[in-house]
Amino acid sequence: MEWRVSQIQICFRNLSEFKTNINLTATDYAHITDIYLNLGEKDSTEKYLNITLNKDQRPLDKISVHSLLLNYYKKTHNYKKALQYSDSIFALQDSTVHQALKQSVITAQRDLFRIQTNIDRKKVKRFRAYIFTGILFAIIIFSFGTAYHKLRIRLKNVEIDRKMNEVFILSEQNKYHEDINNTLKNNLTIQSKKISQLTDDLTSQQEKSNRMKSLVENLFQDKWHTINVLCNEFFEKGTSDKTLASIVNYVEKEITKFCNPNSLNLIENGVNDCMDNIIEKLRNQCPRFKQDDYIFIMLIYAGFSPRAVCIFTNIKLKNYYNKRARLIERIERTDAPDKELFIAKLKQRSKY
Repeated sequence: MEWRVSQIQICFRNLSEFKTNINLTATDYAHITDIYLNLGEKDSTEKYLNITLNKDQRPLDKISVHSLLLNYYKKTHNYKKALQYSDSIFALQDSTVHQALKQSVITAQRDLFRIQTNIDRKKVKRFRAYIFTGILFAIIIFSFGTAYHKLRIRLKNVEIDRKMNEVFILSEQNKYHEDINNTLKNNLTIQSKKISQLTDDLTSQQEKSNRMKSLVENLFQDKWHTINVLCNEFFEKGTSDKTLASIVNYVEKEITKFCNPNSLNLIENGVNDCMDNIIEKLRNQCPRFKQDDYIFIMLIYAGFSPRAVCIFTNIKLKNYYNKRARLIERIERTDAPDKELFIAKLKQRSKY
């Protein structure tokens, strides 16, 4: 407790030394006097008591001053004066409370009216704020709507311009492509005419080639006319003793010329040259045939008569037809791409 009193004394002295321009009331001086009274500083108490009593006192200040005097007379043991100020305090309190109660109704009415007025003002202000905000939002929305509409129109105009440019570009491209197509069409017509002309020329050349090929084959086969005639004469007149010797000698000489390998190779090369390498194709596509079979077929392709082939291959005439039929059958069983050509050539009848 003593520690708290000493702390209060220190704080009060510090505050008393603090200079201020505040105009203190009687209540403030009453509190200062009461502090000095509690601190036991008699001179300061008397000093501030006189200041307090000389200050103008409002109703509330009187309660504070009388409370100070009550404490002062209790400290100075003047209980009679203390009792008087105690009664005075109660009277002042009753008067203050009565006045406060009386003023409270008026104040309440005034406050109610003020509050109601403030509420109405706030409502008006709020209503005005709502109207202003609504008008502002309407203006903003209208402005944004107008700007958005203008922007949409501008974008649509830009899009229309872009589409028009695309249409113009496509139109120009279409004209360009039409020109190219017409040019290509004309070139194609010209090329078609040229192709048609070349086709006709090629067909004509092919026909000429076929005629030339047939002519070459006939000429090549006619090359063996003498041999074929001699062989036929040999078969027909071979029974005559008079002519047999001369014919046999002549035929033997000619046959001897053609039966040697060099002559056979010359005949095969001639057949290949005149018939599009038919013997070479036969050897490649039918590799299982014997050399005698190739020679037999080669002599038939060359245009030798059956009797001439028999003399060259040293077989009987009846065996000629059997061997030819057997070779045709063997070729048919193969997978040779040109077997139809091989068989067709074998089936051709000799002129002799």
